[in-house]
Amino acid sequence: VFQLVMVGNPVMTHLFLGLNPGGLAGVPFTGIITDAFSCRAVELGLLAHRDAQLTIPPQGRGFIGSDALAGLLTLPDPRPLPYLYLDIGTNSEVILADKKGMWAASAAAGPAFEGAGIRCGMRAVHGAIDHFCWDEGPLLYHVLGDEAPRGMCGSALIDLLAWLLEKELMASNGNIIESSAQVPVRIGSQGKEMVIVPADKSQQGIPVVLSQEDVRSLQLAKSAIRAAIEILLKESGTRAEDLKAVFLAGAFGNYLNPENAIKAGILPSIKPD
Repeated sequence: VFQLVMVGNPVMTHLFLGLNPGGLAGVPFTGIITDAFSCRAVELGLLAHRDAQLTIPPQGRGFIGSDALAGLLTLPDPRPLPYLYLDIGTNSEVILADKKGMWAASAAAGPAFEGAGIRCGMRAVHGAIDHFCWDEGPLLYHVLGDEAPRGMCGSALIDLLAWLLEKELMASNGNIIESSAQVPVRIGSQGKEMVIVPADKSQQGIPVVLSQEDVRSLQLAKSAIRAAIEILLKESGTRAEDLKAVFLAGAFGNYLNPENAIKAGILPSIKPD
């Protein structure tokens, strides 16, 4: 291998290069490196040809990383303007483009959508419920690896929020409504919690639940991303209904059900197509 390209958010890029990311910890949130950077791969201990070059594309400002900018290069050409590009993760990057220019914001969503800090949350690995679905019947789920469920990953949590709102089992402010025939509600260590998968159907013999605290964590993550979207729409003078396309990136974005993301309020009220 003679050529390597590395992209990532500004903090990860600094850590990768062995640079102090302290400048990103306070105003004006500026790191040591912002421009494109190249060096010999061997200097960073990478296994490649001794003369292999490593290139890092330029960072955006603040916490807009080279990963978000690289993602823009994958979009179709010509691009449908105006469009919204979201790379959803702990550090979520939101970019809006129209004929006048481009606007970008980062959103500190935290790790809730990656399953961290959620009582029965987990990464998208075997044993994780990755999707919930329903029509007029009961709530059904799909488990990665076709085994008994151990927990829920981010895409499933968004589906679940959409279902709870649609069935009026959760108030618009996120409060869990008392038990119904559709899903049992009990008092757990974190207050009210819904039993999504009973103990006898789970992999570990422990019920898979969604607690009130879990909902609050998901609300914070959702609000950070939605706030970034609303600010960019306002700054650019774009109406949500005028968007021609919404591109979802990142591991989480690729598995997200757009319709349920709209129902859960992560995305504005736009046409799912």
